[in-house]
Order: sequence, then structure tokens, then C-alpha cells
Amino acid sequence: MKLAIATLIGWIMLFPAFVGSIHAATAPDTIGPDRITIGTLDFSRAGEANIFDGNLTEEMRASLQANFPGVRIEPTPAITAGFLASMDMLIVTNAAGDRDDNWLTVTEQEAVGNFIENGGAAMVFAEPYFGLSAQNVVDPFRVTFALELIQDVNLFRFVNPPNNPVANGPFGTAITAYSSYYGWFSDLGPYAALLATNDSNDMPSAAFIPENAMAPGSGRVLIFADATIVSDAEEGFFHVNETMFLNGVHYLTEVPEPAAFFLCLGGIAEIWFMARRNRFTP
Repeated sequence: MKLAIATLIGWIMLFPAFVGSIHAATAPDTIGPDRITIGTLDFSRAGEANIFDGNLTEEMRASLQANFPGVRIEPTPAITAGFLASMDMLIVTNAAGDRDDNWLTVTEQEAVGNFIENGGAAMVFAEPYFGLSAQNVVDPFRVTFALELIQDVNLFRFVNPPNNPVANGPFGTAITAYSSYYGWFSDLGPYAALLATNDSNDMPSAAFIPENAMAPGSGRVLIFADATIVSDAEEGFFHVNETMFLNGVHYLTEVPEPAAFFLCLGGIAEIWFMARRNRFTP
């Protein structure tokens, strides 16, 4: 009788954690809105394309603040390890009128790479209109930009939309994204996987790097071969690509909880074995 009562108490104590762990496994927790801190280059480096106060990113900024109410955007004139230490995510673009291949310094590239390897996340918009700096901004991820430019309107077609984290997420479904004056990647390198292709030439126009790809414990990255997809209406297409952008932010910042489900199973198994042992012990 005592054994039966003890076993019942054990089951009762484990049940809430068991149910909670199932919920966590089916709907992973995310970084709360008040805990998402996004780092970006300031006006001195990114001009009007900077997401902190640039005129070309007003719609993006308003959307972030409306859908992630506690988000903080922190600008910096230089990307350093110290700056990134307090960031959850980095948004960077070369759409600032600088065509140099040293737009990000070697030190900045190393800081970005280390940030991702240590679990940080990044969203990168490589603008082909500004030449070599488009390659420079994707160098930390070993992706190769074709450095060709088509001066026309384009559609990004997302691959495998039902399972694509940008095309299909909590903010809705986006089968395509609009861009203009666009380019593409010639090689996605050892870490990245295809996210979208250009409708005009079927070349890679967006890629993602999943967690643990660059190193054990490394974070996620989204890379786009254009910046007009998130620019304001006069210069770009954020108004029609908002769903894609918000799904992307969610994908980059979601953090699955530890697998408590399996810990619960272990506890249940232990109770079962104890009951079996006591049952057959004289």
C-alpha cells in the first residue's frame, strides 16, 4: 500500500512538468520582445539605409516595433566583439553608396563570424548595386556573390514554402518577395542552404545558415542578394515583403527550450524500476 501511494505521488509530481515539456516540444519558446536587441551600423556607416534612424528603413523600423514591442535597436559606427556581446541579432547591409571591397574591415568580419559561432544571429542584405562591398558583407559566411546586376524588377521565389522558415511562419505565408536592381549568389559555400531563387534566371537570391552549421552551438543567419526587398516604398518593396521579414526575425530569434520531455521520461522510468524492484524484494 505504501509503495502504491509513493508511486502515485511520484506520478502526480511529474505530470505538470510532463505536460509542460510536451507543450515546449510542440511550440518552442521564443526570446521575449523585451529581450530582442538588434545591432546595426549607424548613419556614419550605413547612411539612410541604417535601420536605427535611416529614411529608407522607416517602414521596417515601424514594423519591428509594432510586432516585437520591446525590441531595441542599437547603432554602432564599428562592429566589435564588445558591441556584439550584448546583441541577440545583427542586421547589416552595404547599401550605403560605398563600393569598396573593404567596406567591413577584417576585424569587423572576424567579429561577425565569431558572433555567429558563439550563438548570435544575423540578417544580411547584400546590395549588388554597390559592387565589391556586396561580396565583402557576405565574406564571413563563405558565400560568393556573382557581382552581376540586372536593372529590373524581380521576384524571389522561396523554395519548399511549407517548410521554409521565411516563407511560412507565425506572421503568415509569403511565396515570393519583390526586389529591383538585383543580383545573385554563385556559390553558397559550406554552411548556407538555398532559401530562394530569382524568377528571371533561377539563380540563388537568398540563403540561410541553420544553427550548428558554422560551429557547434553557432546561430542562424539569413542572407539576401538585394537590399530593396526591405527598403521603403519609394526605393524598395518592404510594404509587400513585410511578412517575409517578420518571419525571418522570428526564425533568427526563436530559442527552443531544453528537452525537458526526455528528463520527465527518465524520471518516470526511474519510478517504474523502483516499483518493480520493491515489488519483488522480500
